Amino acid sequence: MTAPRKADDLRQRWASQLTKACEVDGWGQIVEAQEGYRKLAVDMAEARGRVAVSSSDQEITRKIILCLRCPFARLETLTASAVRSRHTSMTAADLKSLEPVILSLFLPAAANPYAAPEKFPVSATKYQHASPIIEEGSAEHAVDFTQRDVSDFHQSHAALTEVAGTVVAIRIEGWGLKDAQTYVDPITTVSVIPNNVSFARWIPT
Repeated sequence: MTAPRKADDLRQRWASQLTKACEVDGWGQIVEAQEGYRKLAVDMAEARGRVAVSSSDQEITRKIILCLRCPFARLETLTASAVRSRHTSMTAADLKSLEPVILSLFLPAAANPYAAPEKFPVSATKYQHASPIIEEGSAEHAVDFTQRDVSDFHQSHAALTEVAGTVVAIRIEGWGLKDAQTYVDPITTVSVIPNNVSFARWIPT
């Protein structure tokens, strides 16, 4: 879990970013709103890859980022097709409903009203096809959001959506090699094996 002060700073910053984006969205400034949502998604995905958080918070932030990546409907008339679209497209109201979710991040599971998957306010049908990769739209974002973080988010999203069963993620921050001046293409294998299987009998899959 991240430090309490840092966690509170992140919550407040993200909630403020979302509030500002929702405000300009409400004024009809769609382009500016989408840019605000995109910047928030970048900020959250970057922090998600670098801050130690619980598995529950990892899943909640993943859903929020996907919501922010969705194209959302702009409906001027409530035709029959528009009503159907409202149930499958991300709306400004959906995104606004994420504010209390953000403010509940990094709290103990017992104190987080959104810890249970069914409590997330936006239906999964609205963000299930969202792109998990955040594009680097400018030099500024290329500095703030490294390619490694993009890759981490994409891989974890792919694992959660494609793998049946328990997903184990291992992130190696650094590797130390000793007793030699140079190494030519060193290869390291990391194995994750069940407790009831000896390493000698383990067959990589």
